[in-house]
Amino acid sequence: MSINLSASTIKTLGDCTLKIWYNKVCRIPDLAHWKTRTGSCVHDILEPLALKNRKNLIKQAQSLSFKAIPALNRLIERKIRQYDLTQHNVYEEVEEMVKRALNYEFNPKDCIDKGPEFPFNIKIGDFTIKGFLDRLFIFKNHAIIRDFKSQKTPFSKEELSNNLQASLYQYAIRKLFNKKSYVEFIMLRQKPTSKNFIQEVPPLGDSVLDGLEEYLLGMGKYLSKFDFKAAKSNPATYNGNGWQCN
Repeated sequence: MSINLSASTIKTLGDCTLKIWYNKVCRIPDLAHWKTRTGSCVHDILEPLALKNRKNLIKQAQSLSFKAIPALNRLIERKIRQYDLTQHNVYEEVEEMVKRALNYEFNPKDCIDKGPEFPFNIKIGDFTIKGFLDRLFIFKNHAIIRDFKSQKTPFSKEELSNNLQASLYQYAIRKLFNKKSYVEFIMLRQKPTSKNFIQEVPPLGDSVLDGLEEYLLGMGKYLSKFDFKAAKSNPATYNGNGWQCN
């Protein structure tokens, strides 16, 4: 069975093995909570704004109300409808998160901007690691990965130091560009003046990334033999994650 490796897939294995079966094998989509959809909506709005021909629009958006900018107002209203969020009155919330993202060095200098939603697809043994980077900036001696987060609660110190998503991103950058990389989680629900607005993960050492590669190979082998018996081994209702089933 072929299931692509990603940070979300590995995390879901720990939360609920049945969810992997239904999502990845049976192809039954998630019924995402409206707050989760709000975060996806924000990502979809930021993606076209990161294109190189949007600089004038970004300059306006950094200071003006979005309702005063017809092109941006239409984009937000369309995305809110697309994500079925109209009844939740999220326009101001979405505007605030987008504005916070645009006002934090949205287009840094002296680097190569790899564009929004940079895709990576890396072979490791017989398996594939896939993912997207919200923003990727390549500097002379390092890279910066920027990931926009819409979750309400920032990462704890432990969650940040053991962040699988950040580790996978840094592994991908080493493979693709042979560079060390910093991961910046931009916590869009935090005020820009908050110490938690930017949560940074410094570069991991080569030995740590080598160990991660061995771990990923092991996870790939496990998923290659994943069947319904394995899917029933760790459902959320048995491991304390049953709240996800409500």
